[in-house]
Amino acid sequence: MLRRHVLATLVVGVGVTTFFLVTDAGPRPFERPTPPAPIGVFRDGGTPARDPAIEAVLGTELSRVIHTSFAFLGRDTDDGARRRGLAALRASPAFAAHGEHLATAWRALIDSLDHWMTMAIGDRGFRAASDELRAHAEVVADQLAAAGLGYTFDASALLAQSKRKADIVPYRIERVAFVFANSERQRVLELRGLERSDPSGLLGRTTEELGDPVVLLDAIDEKVANLVMPVLGGQPFPLGPRTASLAAAESIRRELAAAGADSLIRARDLVTASVRHHEAQHGLDADRHLTHPARLAMLAGEKDAFALRSRLELSAYLSQIASDMWVPQLTLWSLARHAFHGGHTKTEEMIVAVVVVEGIARQLQIVAPGPVFHDGEIDRDRLATLVAPIAAHSTLELRAAAAALWGELFEDKLVRIVD
Repeated sequence: MLRRHVLATLVVGVGVTTFFLVTDAGPRPFERPTPPAPIGVFRDGGTPARDPAIEAVLGTELSRVIHTSFAFLGRDTDDGARRRGLAALRASPAFAAHGEHLATAWRALIDSLDHWMTMAIGDRGFRAASDELRAHAEVVADQLAAAGLGYTFDASALLAQSKRKADIVPYRIERVAFVFANSERQRVLELRGLERSDPSGLLGRTTEELGDPVVLLDAIDEKVANLVMPVLGGQPFPLGPRTASLAAAESIRRELAAAGADSLIRARDLVTASVRHHEAQHGLDADRHLTHPARLAMLAGEKDAFALRSRLELSAYLSQIASDMWVPQLTLWSLARHAFHGGHTKTEEMIVAVVVVEGIARQLQIVAPGPVFHDGEIDRDRLATLVAPIAAHSTLELRAAAAALWGELFEDKLVRIVD
């Protein structure tokens, strides 16, 4: 999920989002108010304020009440317990302590949650109730940011009507960062889950519901602990054939040593910065037209949603590699894992990995044994032959090749992202 509303979830943005709630009386509009202007760290960057009382409500009490709902569980529940939980949430003094605007937004969210909880997927009006709940969650996030508090929600799962366990996921904003592409300034939020880590394993997300591009720190911690640190300790990078895994691991260790990444904390910071650049590119691409590369069209199509997502991922991965001063080899081979380990169902990352590895090899004048993707399948043996020659190149050479490939594919000059 890549498309974003113009800074819509938190405190910046100027539009009004309209949701139409379908009822027996006909459609009525629910309008999200224009968010307040950004202040403090949401304008300048930094670490937002904390409130232990709000954190307890969002991280424990809200989730507990949601998980008693018919819509969440798909079965009958104790309605008395549900109503008592909702009443306690609505009356929570944690939000009122920060002013009437936040308190009002919170009460409206709980009222909307009450309506949503009585419904199941397939019920008439369930989608409209989900839209209303998502919009109210965004308004609470707006008001939390207006109060300088570092909390937000991801309510995009409410769109997934095929999943019974869809809900609004609360996050703590650990840091508000800004990156730059020439004069363009892009805000990126670094989030940590309040109730659980993201089971998807995604390192970052850019969605309409979240508004700002985000980096998911829990997933980054897991990647660094389970993938990066073992390689730093001498293990092969789990890529494909052993020769390819050893070559990739050597290039990654070389980068980490040059960056002084001799600890988990330093490695985590490097990966976080790299993912921040990736998600920032998504944010920048949301407001521009990108050429659809011919090579990508051959593998992913050109006009459907899969093709669009593949194009945006291709831009973001190449920009990430080109912009990363320290660990572009780690990014490249992490991407390549999707091609080596993917199944028969094509994913955006599998296709992008093929285009990126082939294209970078070509930019580095490495002779390939033939197309990596042919006869409807990825030829992993051919892909493996490209790993060692690419891995032998320096960080600067790899970054330059990625930038040149981005320019070739998108018929423009890449503007590297910097912190």
